[in-house]
Amino acid sequence: MGRNEEAISAFDEGLKTDPQNASAWHHRGMALAGMGHGAEANQSIQKAMELIDQRLQENPEDQEALWLRAEEMDLFGKSEEALEAYGRVAELNSSHALEAWIRESDILAAQGRYNQSVESFSRAMALVPANKSESQLGFQRRSENTFIFTKAWLINGQIHRVSIGLYNISSKSFDEIEQINSDYIAALQLKGKAVDPGRHGGSLMGSSLNWEMYTFNQPKAQPQAWPPCLTITKINPKEDDFIDIADNLKEAVSLQNWSLEIQGSKVSLPEYSLLPGKAVRVHLRSGQENETDLFLDSNLGLNDTVGSVSLRDGSGAKVASLDYWTKLDGSIAHQVTHYSGTAENDLEYPGTGYQGKMVQKAAGVGPFIAERTEIGPELAHNHSNKDELQENTADDWYKKGTELFENDSLEESVLAMERVIQLDPENSSAWLSIAITLGIMGNGSESSKAYEKALNLIDNDLKKNPQDARAWEAKSDALIGLGRQEESLDAIEKALEILNLSTERNPKDGEAWWSKANVLYGIGRSDEALQAYEKVIELNHTPRLADALLIKGYDFAIKGNYDEFKETFNQAIGLIPASDTAKLARTWNSAGFALAELGKEEEAFEAFEKYAQLSPGDRHSWRMKGDMASELGRYNVSIEAYDQALRIDPKWAEVWYKKGNALAKMDNHNDALKAFEKAVEISDEVIQKDAGNASGICIIKGYALIKLNRYDEAIEALDRALEIAPSSVPVFPAEAWNGKGDILLALGKNEDALEAYNKSIEFNPAFGRAWHGKGLAQSALGQFSEADLSFRVARKLGYQE
Repeated sequence: MGRNEEAISAFDEGLKTDPQNASAWHHRGMALAGMGHGAEANQSIQKAMELIDQRLQENPEDQEALWLRAEEMDLFGKSEEALEAYGRVAELNSSHALEAWIRESDILAAQGRYNQSVESFSRAMALVPANKSESQLGFQRRSENTFIFTKAWLINGQIHRVSIGLYNISSKSFDEIEQINSDYIAALQLKGKAVDPGRHGGSLMGSSLNWEMYTFNQPKAQPQAWPPCLTITKINPKEDDFIDIADNLKEAVSLQNWSLEIQGSKVSLPEYSLLPGKAVRVHLRSGQENETDLFLDSNLGLNDTVGSVSLRDGSGAKVASLDYWTKLDGSIAHQVTHYSGTAENDLEYPGTGYQGKMVQKAAGVGPFIAERTEIGPELAHNHSNKDELQENTADDWYKKGTELFENDSLEESVLAMERVIQLDPENSSAWLSIAITLGIMGNGSESSKAYEKALNLIDNDLKKNPQDARAWEAKSDALIGLGRQEESLDAIEKALEILNLSTERNPKDGEAWWSKANVLYGIGRSDEALQAYEKVIELNHTPRLADALLIKGYDFAIKGNYDEFKETFNQAIGLIPASDTAKLARTWNSAGFALAELGKEEEAFEAFEKYAQLSPGDRHSWRMKGDMASELGRYNVSIEAYDQALRIDPKWAEVWYKKGNALAKMDNHNDALKAFEKAVEISDEVIQKDAGNASGICIIKGYALIKLNRYDEAIEALDRALEIAPSSVPVFPAEAWNGKGDILLALGKNEDALEAYNKSIEFNPAFGRAWHGKGLAQSALGQFSEADLSFRVARKLGYQE
């Protein structure tokens, strides 16, 4: 039984003896909401509110009732009522006063009322006893107040850093939080750059380095393919109730006889053909139907706070469900579950005949999502190598396919894995690799088929050996790819159980510790994972020693510990044989990212230069060298590196755009215009081949057209990007809206420009260029004090002219 279930059971027992216990009803509702049981949670919370109101009528100064009421208002997003209630709790100086001031500060910060937020937070800190030193606060990290202090210091640091500019106060705040919970701040602080840890930070248009996309050489989290089915992507439970449904299949689906189930009540969908890659907005009320909106004219409505919606097909089978609830900050959180059996029935992978239908992966066409950082030494589609492998074993082909995957040669990797299957049809690892690779390439339907095949083979393997931890781990990966999250967790827990037994029976089994560390890291238990990696190092387990040291080093880098990173990295790099150029190349590439984040730009450039020297046939090595050279203002060097990347791949639109920017920085405007024109030409070719999966390339095209002053075409390209951008990648719409803002500003449409920049910031609050553009628009509108604040925010987010 999970913690939420245990809590609910305890509350139920307590309510049998005291059914008027408002606190029990309240916390029961919170636990149910945490489990995604929206309707039941709402009932409990409503009951709590009734009892709280009764208590306050009897005693308006009932401190516990006031606190619960404040939490209820906070939960339902009623900010002003919550502020009033928290203020009343604080005035009464109750046991919740400290928490009340912090919660009040939190709400005010979310509303942009920064000065008031700082005042409330200062009042909270005044309640901390003066004799509590920082070390004592750190000692209390496991107490109930830990999260509150952690969050509060983080918010306070953000307020001062971003909006007011008091660097010393900001630094102090982050120092305090590190005393309380060093692991938490290491993940969120990122050297003081994280404006909103819950949103995607950074921009590859503004900077070629984007921390949140770095993977180093840590165990790879396998990419999850979006299930090939119809799915619910968004709901709006307030005012205009609507549900967005998307078609992720490769063919159109008729919604005739399909239905939505809302809180247990069904409503039929009208006849409508939903095209592949498209979405439709289903409004519960009446209205005029059009290509993108359906109106059901229904009496049903979505609960404003918590609830669930299911999508059922023509046979009545559940295809997808979305559970939602209101968070304390008033925003809506949701979780989507997909149900197997809705994809195409034929689960046999079709083979090479389908290769022509594969689409480019999003990370490979967009300028704003970092490429995979673990790249091999050379482009591996070398025909002499291929001929040499013709008579090799399945293991040889598998190794080659893995190298091709790491080298970002995805289609070639699939072909190599197909060769494995020809030689060994029951090879589940090859099927799993094919599934993962096809998912990255955007071919969700075929990826799902390969996942199903891999899963069947893995289950057969487990029947033969149920104690095979690697097989359980592989099963978890396959289930993740199929969207079966709960089953995936069960499988990975089984793998961990087996590995725990292995390390208990033989504490000197370095390979078991290594596997255990990887599993722990993959499920987010990073502290335990690092302890297991440390055990690999203590045992001097030679086959994994360098990798374990590298992971330890990168953890130091994440936490901003330069000296420790360098010491550990140097130990690791010395263990890698000089003949293993592939691993050396990947290692120096990852080191470049780590050093850049540590603020060691010169050393980062040297690391990327070594990456290029070790892997001269890898286009990414030259791209990264060029990016870092541009960061350092060495535009001649960056242009040479970009030219080398373009010799390897002349159709790389992003690098043509980057080259154009570098040329423009050198005032070589004629050649810069030619580079931008080339970026547009190549973008058009890619879009023509696969218009439905080209949001990133549309943004490249749009920005290149802006540089060419072809504004109407640029707007068209950016609008197209917004239309097809996946909702899971907020950086795409952030970039598109920012580009539109630049165009509107250039055309003198300052109010429209300001609105576009604001929309960009909504998608990515840490987007320095959008904040700078907002400042320009505000200046043009005469809003000079607001503009000054926007410019300061932009500078603190790393924006440079």
